Amino acid sequence: MTIYLHNPLTISLLIVFFLLLLYYLVIFIRLAFYKKTVNKKYPPVSIVIVAKEEGFNLKNHLPLICEQRYPNQFEVLVVDDNSTDNSEDIICELKYKYSNLNYLRLDNKMFEIYKGKKFPLSIGIKNTKFDYLLLTDADCKPASDLWLMTMMEAYSDKTEIVLGYGKYEKTKGFLNTLIRWDTFFHSVMYFSAAIWGFPYMGVGRNLSYKKELFFRVKGFTNHMNLMTGDDDLFIKDAANKDNVSICIDHKAHTISKAPKSLNKYFIQKKRHFKSSSYYKIVPQIYLTLIHCLQIAFPVLIILQIIIQKFYIFAISIFIIKAIIQVLVLNKINKNLKEKNLIWMAPILDFLNSIFLFSFFIISIFNKETKWK
Repeated sequence: MTIYLHNPLTISLLIVFFLLLLYYLVIFIRLAFYKKTVNKKYPPVSIVIVAKEEGFNLKNHLPLICEQRYPNQFEVLVVDDNSTDNSEDIICELKYKYSNLNYLRLDNKMFEIYKGKKFPLSIGIKNTKFDYLLLTDADCKPASDLWLMTMMEAYSDKTEIVLGYGKYEKTKGFLNTLIRWDTFFHSVMYFSAAIWGFPYMGVGRNLSYKKELFFRVKGFTNHMNLMTGDDDLFIKDAANKDNVSICIDHKAHTISKAPKSLNKYFIQKKRHFKSSSYYKIVPQIYLTLIHCLQIAFPVLIILQIIIQKFYIFAISIFIIKAIIQVLVLNKINKNLKEKNLIWMAPILDFLNSIFLFSFFIISIFNKETKWK
């Protein structure tokens, strides 16, 4: 079999192949062999949760958060954003049991002119007792009673931000698999970027930073007009190559339920698209390129087989890439602990990129919605 390297399809496939290897063997490999450092200073911490119509989740998840094992003081501050359900009754009842649980209710309708959770979160942060903040959502539960302690251990002398992992619960169905893959892979992307010194996002489901940093960068002022961005756009403004650490230890994960319908998943991704358009140029190139490569690679493999008849060459390239991808991601997954995803990686990254591209096109013609 003769391979004509001057053929445009063959050259394109080789370029895409080598760029993908660059991501896995240069960028992601550092995350695969990441060794955490442990800081055992354990400062006092304020855990902040913004909730809207979350009575059921607060009842189930607040005890797990209030009962964290931690060798110093910590408070759990719930900011109730104009809820009309039984959230207030549930929180007041739990306050009798947990002395570290505090409650702040926003019931003035004038606050509703601010879209999203940035305004209630800002109010919550201003009312916290301690300088170290740990943020999560009402629909999230900690993976263990060492969540708080493990997240705080990721701080070093220079650290002002710790990026955590917020995973989705595994259930039946292909949509759940696709959402969990998207969450896993984007976490690989932003954790790796932070290690390489260009942090661009975190997730509000599991994120820690210092209150002093929040006020120094003037909170969410730069993007208060956007409903989204309380996590990633804040990181864009506040993070630099020296002040960010990551925490991928499985004890420090948070777990929530994934969207159960394609429409809810689309709404979630639409908000992410809105935020990502405000990222700095390097993260935008970093994200756009990988998704283009993930779409182009299998397409070029198929064209090599159908048009060029280069069966052995195309299949060999596919197998080499798949082996490297699975080996690197499996090493990373020893910490992130996602079940039954890695062996499907060569297929899932292509399908997910197609979904994201389709969602992006649809979102252009869709209006913004409320956060709750």
